[in-house]
Amino acid sequence: MYQKILVLSLSFLCALPALAENTLQNNTLTTTVTQPDPYAPRLVMGWKSYNDSARPTNLQGVPDAKAKNYKGKQEMYLGAKLNNGWGAFGQIVQTRSQYKDATANKWETGDASLTLTHPVLYDAISWRVFGQFRQYFPTSDFSNHNGTYQSAYYLMLAARLNETQDAFNVLTPRYFYQTSYAATDTRFYVEDRTTISQKMNKWSRIGFGQWTQVEAHAGSPTGTAVEVYPYADFIMNKNLSFGPRMSFPVNVQGSVYDGPKKVAMDNAYFEMFLEATL
Repeated sequence: MYQKILVLSLSFLCALPALAENTLQNNTLTTTVTQPDPYAPRLVMGWKSYNDSARPTNLQGVPDAKAKNYKGKQEMYLGAKLNNGWGAFGQIVQTRSQYKDATANKWETGDASLTLTHPVLYDAISWRVFGQFRQYFPTSDFSNHNGTYQSAYYLMLAARLNETQDAFNVLTPRYFYQTSYAATDTRFYVEDRTTISQKMNKWSRIGFGQWTQVEAHAGSPTGTAVEVYPYADFIMNKNLSFGPRMSFPVNVQGSVYDGPKKVAMDNAYFEMFLEATL
């Protein structure tokens, strides 16, 4: 009998913390949820890898040393973010160019940047609006030579359409400022990307996207380009995914840096994308 009373007493003492977290109000059991510390930091770290084929038209009628058949870009970032949304991270970029003439192949440093994140602008049950400001610094050969600085703001919308479909949009205005401008140099640029994806299973999804670019130059007409692309992602785990994209131009007006020259199949290109995050 004494042992039974002792067991019951110990069980009651062990249950006290749980009872303290639950109170009975107006005959309704209310559970107290502990909110995370808004100022608690967490590490932000990742790597994005873009691996692009050439647009076939760019390989025609040019010397082998200038016929670029592969363009790669590796972005690596590291920083910290608070639970309330404020944070910052730095990013470095390396690019790889490969040509028909292999002796012209080269690695180059891209523009480094510092990104400032802020709290979510709007958060609903199935969608949210958020953003981040990024300042680029002239660490690439071109930007260093021209004294080019770039500022950009990424305004993003993420939406859950249903249990298996998601939509994402990012609108990015950019401003380029430098000591002097050639007529074709970019002064202001806006791009918009939208994707809609369908989850196939736990490890894959397919989707369709559009990429619109509007580029205002210092002394030449504004260029615009719109491309669409089907894609697939293979999700290895919550921190690693990769997948192919195939981009096709559907509207071209004027000139956009590294963009399509016209609406034609020989202006399409293939990309393999990989992302790893902590």
